Amino acid sequence: RGKHNSQPPSLTTDLFAREARASDVSAATPTLRLSVSVVNGNLKFINQPLLLGHYISTRLSGTEAVVNALIGDAMGEALGAGLYPSIPGTHQVFVNTRIDPERPLALPQPAAAVVVGLGEEGRLRPNDLSDTVRQGVMAYAQRASEQPGGGATGFELAATLVGSGGMGVHVGSAAQAIAQGVADANQRLRRSGWPLVSRLLVVELY
Repeated sequence: RGKHNSQPPSLTTDLFAREARASDVSAATPTLRLSVSVVNGNLKFINQPLLLGHYISTRLSGTEAVVNALIGDAMGEALGAGLYPSIPGTHQVFVNTRIDPERPLALPQPAAAVVVGLGEEGRLRPNDLSDTVRQGVMAYAQRASEQPGGGATGFELAATLVGSGGMGVHVGSAAQAIAQGVADANQRLRRSGWPLVSRLLVVELY
């Protein structure tokens, strides 16, 4: 902190001139703010599309197995057919069309599964995680833009702590990389005209 030689405005015209200049600068440099919430709950109660990751493997385990059951084994069928994301930068969107027999009139939960590839366990780096999250988010935004209404108001996205279950990426680093990836996606989505992520919910099974 230091002393300033300038004096406060003494005339009304001076005051409004300063406000006008500040307004011009603000308008010229718009910022995108991403709302982030941490949800401590059960994945089966998530309404939003859910982002999760897949290391190179021939089977689904942990969170993937849980979500696969929630969407009617669509992920398992794709993995068995050899059409499943596994390396960073790859992704696939699985829309949930399963009807819950206990609640036949309820909307599917989650709305979709957005799977991103994580590569070999232990080799994933935060930058790779951000990049693959960005690509997965953009893929879902493109899908949302093709639906009736086009997602003009944006959409909320839920995400597990992608990458934190392996070696080399801590929980905090994973959360930060995911948020960065979503924010980077929003920057690109804004230029493309596709809907943006209005809110990110970081959630895990309990």
